[in-house]
Amino acid sequence: MAAQTWLSRNIAVYVDNPTAMRDFRAQLRGNKAIALWSLYLFVMMGFTLINYYTISQSGSLSVTDIQFRLRSFYDNSMYMLAAAICLITPSLTAGSIVVERQRKSLDLLFSAPVSLKGMLVGKMIGAYRYTLMLLILSIPMTSVAVVMGGATWSDVLQTYAILSFGGLVLTSIGLLISSLSETVGAAVIWTYLASGLYLYGILVVGSLAPPTGPSSSDMPFLLGMNPFFAVMTGPSHTLTAGHEIPNWILIGLVSVLICRLSLLGAASHLSPFGSKETQSFRIQSALYLFAGLLLVGSNSRAFYDPKAVADAVGVLCGILIVFMPNILSYSVDGGKKFGYDGPPQVTGTFTGARSGSLAYLLLLWLAITLGVFIALLISVPNFAPDPGSQLARETQLVNRLADYIPPFFYSAVWTFGFLFMFWGLARGISARAKTLKNSRSGLICAMVLFFGLPLPVLSMITANDVYRENGLFSNHIWAVYLAYPFANHLATAPIYAGLMVVIGFAGLAAERERLKQPVISG
Repeated sequence: MAAQTWLSRNIAVYVDNPTAMRDFRAQLRGNKAIALWSLYLFVMMGFTLINYYTISQSGSLSVTDIQFRLRSFYDNSMYMLAAAICLITPSLTAGSIVVERQRKSLDLLFSAPVSLKGMLVGKMIGAYRYTLMLLILSIPMTSVAVVMGGATWSDVLQTYAILSFGGLVLTSIGLLISSLSETVGAAVIWTYLASGLYLYGILVVGSLAPPTGPSSSDMPFLLGMNPFFAVMTGPSHTLTAGHEIPNWILIGLVSVLICRLSLLGAASHLSPFGSKETQSFRIQSALYLFAGLLLVGSNSRAFYDPKAVADAVGVLCGILIVFMPNILSYSVDGGKKFGYDGPPQVTGTFTGARSGSLAYLLLLWLAITLGVFIALLISVPNFAPDPGSQLARETQLVNRLADYIPPFFYSAVWTFGFLFMFWGLARGISARAKTLKNSRSGLICAMVLFFGLPLPVLSMITANDVYRENGLFSNHIWAVYLAYPFANHLATAPIYAGLMVVIGFAGLAAERERLKQPVISG
């Protein structure tokens, strides 16, 4: 009986969600939605007519040329649809939580018989319905490509499924950013910035993953997480354990996990201190990060050389700085959730306490380094040894691993110093900030000064230099840049890590100077 009640309650969150119905009705209220959809249809129809006229006026062409043009027409239609989804869907949820907070209706929602999970899921479903409407309205245009022979309905449906998953992920990112922001303008700006970083990161990671099989339809599913590659990955599959799994299925599963993690992050920020949402988010974020790296690295041969392994660790840990202001910053007015609660300790790792921020940051670092290292051990035998005797294969494998271990070790040490430095700076800045907003703004400014200023200067100095295979310029100017993540595979990385640890301890000394006696607020 208890299991049946739990199942029916969770099904109702997705099927009969009052927040989703309310938001969707609000989106359709008035003439704004009709005007936007009319403009959207006008652009799509204009694009279709122009392409149709171009093909019809091409004159006498061979069958191959006609088929190529029809396929290009279909591909361009999907690219336009992907661009529309990437431009429209993030804004659907970017201001949803901020608007509720500004209207003072957020507490009213929580006082109603609606759970925090139900509210967040409802807002995401309401935005997802809007995305589905965009896809449905575009069917007349894509059907032209099908009728003319540029694609099949199977291709269209698979591509539409991947585009809808991409829109779902972008709406969940917007919902997460909205829960962290205080104004609508900031929420929209940060949502589009985070969406752009997500799309770029998927492009980079997907480009490192070669096809999993010899067939032309074999393609890494990670590319399809970017909507602009939906038309390519729609009819393709990924070869896993000898089985051909359609990419739209894998993309759907990964998209659901990303959405779950984003909603947990939003719920963690909106819930009180030490809530179960915060604990679930912190545990699952580390587990998903580890499992995702294990899956990508072991199945796609992403780590094709030692430097790629080091780059993966450095870039992934570098991405964590986006979340550091929210994880690390505190202030005396932050209450129990964002206030100072003493020196670092392990007990606050999963509760969200500021004293456990270092432990949580190191947990994510451990998930990244272990995930990459185990994936390396699994993937290297797939492409390292050449055919030969068993002894020769084992010798080649050992030699290849010996090439990988040093740069991986250097990168792991460098990233530890990198994260420790920003943790120390966050503690020192937070101790001197009067409000939580000033604390986070100060850390962001420190990041901009640390990363933004050196890059243009170094780029101008090395503009005319020759780029070498080891990733450094001929005069090695970039090698002296303390936080250059693509030099973390060098033997100098431990020295740089030591310098960054010193900077972190300087931040702790500034905090200790400011807070002679720990003050527990709230």
